[in-house]
Amino acid sequence: MIERKVIIWGIPLHSHTHSYIHNGFFRACKKLGYNVEWVNGDEKIDVSQSIVISEKNFIKNLSIIDSSVYFIHNLTDDFEKPERDNVHNFFVYHTGYSKSMEQLEKIDKYSWYDSETKTPVIMWATDLLPEEFKEPVVHNANSLSNNFVGTIQGNNLISFAQISANMGKDFINYGGYTGFPDGNGNDFFSVEDNIRAIQESYLSFDIREDFHLKNGYIPCRVFKNISYGKWTGTNAVNAKTFFGDHLTAQQNLKSLYEQLEEDSRNVSYDKIKDAMNYVKENHTYINRVKSLFSIL
Repeated sequence: MIERKVIIWGIPLHSHTHSYIHNGFFRACKKLGYNVEWVNGDEKIDVSQSIVISEKNFIKNLSIIDSSVYFIHNLTDDFEKPERDNVHNFFVYHTGYSKSMEQLEKIDKYSWYDSETKTPVIMWATDLLPEEFKEPVVHNANSLSNNFVGTIQGNNLISFAQISANMGKDFINYGGYTGFPDGNGNDFFSVEDNIRAIQESYLSFDIREDFHLKNGYIPCRVFKNISYGKWTGTNAVNAKTFFGDHLTAQQNLKSLYEQLEEDSRNVSYDKIKDAMNYVKENHTYINRVKSLFSIL
């Protein structure tokens, strides 16, 4: 398996929010020793004898050939049998699919597989490799802003921003699907700038809209923020199913803010370290690549 070439078929880094997912797969495959290439979906290249990872919005020019296997994120909206046996749809975990995780084969503790439709289900992960985890970040009570990296999708995040303002903290959004100019001619902030924004934020959090809360979605930002060394909170209380006491979770936004503020002030170094180690051991793209490729 390690001899097979891996092709990440997508879009250039920093051109779209999904490019960061492709970056996670690329870096993990490289770390695992695969011969891996990340290509723009507009390129004409030979994909034979390869494992191809892509996403449905970027496969217009992708050739489906018999000698390769394909993992295409969200190829269908639900569990549907693909037209080709070498094509795997893959989903990110939530509880809103037509099949529950209990109906699927278990690949490991955090991934599942539906052999009937060739659909693996994985969780999101941090963009850090295990060796890139550093030390916990001590809460800075003097920080003036609450920084959010991600898309403002609706009323819940706007409400949380207003709560932040009422508590005397600016709310700063660092981008999302379309990005925001970074002042240096780029539409997206660098990975390093995003990490710094989280580490320097008064609180570390992810806020989901009601449609995500309804389907039990586990946000990728939770994995990332914890890995950056910050105690983190979310209104996606379903995250407790997997994270347990490694985060703060309250669905009521004002209660979440107050509890997260208290927890961030009082949390011990060791408790943050334990949360980081949980992500480090279970939720990097190294874990996700191993899970996906194990079904081949």
